[in-house]
Amino acid sequence: KSYCKQTIAHNTVTVDQKTQNNFDTALAETKFGSKHFFKADDEKLQGMSGRISGYYNGVDMQRSIILAELPEFEKPLVIDVYRIEADQEHQYDLPVHYSGQIIRTDFEYDVESTLRPMGEDNGYEHLWNVGSGQVQGSSLVSWLHDNSYYSLITSATNGGKVFFTRTGANDPDFNLKSEPALILRQSGQNHVFASVLETHGYFNESIEASVGARGLVESVTVVGNNEVGTVIRLQTTTGNAYHFAICNLDEDKQNAAHRVEFDGVTYTWEGAFAQI
Repeated sequence: KSYCKQTIAHNTVTVDQKTQNNFDTALAETKFGSKHFFKADDEKLQGMSGRISGYYNGVDMQRSIILAELPEFEKPLVIDVYRIEADQEHQYDLPVHYSGQIIRTDFEYDVESTLRPMGEDNGYEHLWNVGSGQVQGSSLVSWLHDNSYYSLITSATNGGKVFFTRTGANDPDFNLKSEPALILRQSGQNHVFASVLETHGYFNESIEASVGARGLVESVTVVGNNEVGTVIRLQTTTGNAYHFAICNLDEDKQNAAHRVEFDGVTYTWEGAFAQI
């Protein structure tokens, strides 16, 4: 209850280190998310999106997941765009619980010499702060699990931070499995977490084989975000750039042509989401 039922344990944004609905079960049972879109007719570009409102006072969230097959990549990319709108500034933590062994990062970090919990309550008291690093523009963390490599590349604004954590703090009876998790932290009023999970390479310990340990996605950037749409850019190590757009309008207005302008560049597409 003190960890597994908390928001921080569920790979979803935690606001100000608090649990959704103030951990009030009766209140939570009166609320539910709503579908923003679901499109799976194109095998090479599928997506779904949902919205929640009022799980935190004054905070609305919209999360979109796109599965994109691109010729340059050996496996489909999982694109996660988490859009947050709030009436005031907050601290946003996006946890990513994963299995495996970290191989590399593209940012410097410090390892804690003394283990301390990430917080005092709402599940944070059960997470050891193993290390952390400041990030700018984008962050990359790669790990190995079984026979594949995985890279998580996430957009970041100045002042962003990545924490390396592990479950098991304040657990004298050893009820929690000791497992790793990342926490991507940003502060501000409105924010978009744009992440790409890339599966790549092959590892076989028995024959000492390792190929493709480094993925192709180099960085992920939020080009712009407004009430009409969100545009993100994926940059690869081969010099290619891929742009994806997501419509933020209500479902009945999505099946139309959309136009947004960010930094003097106009982006157009049709439908709920598209590669542009």
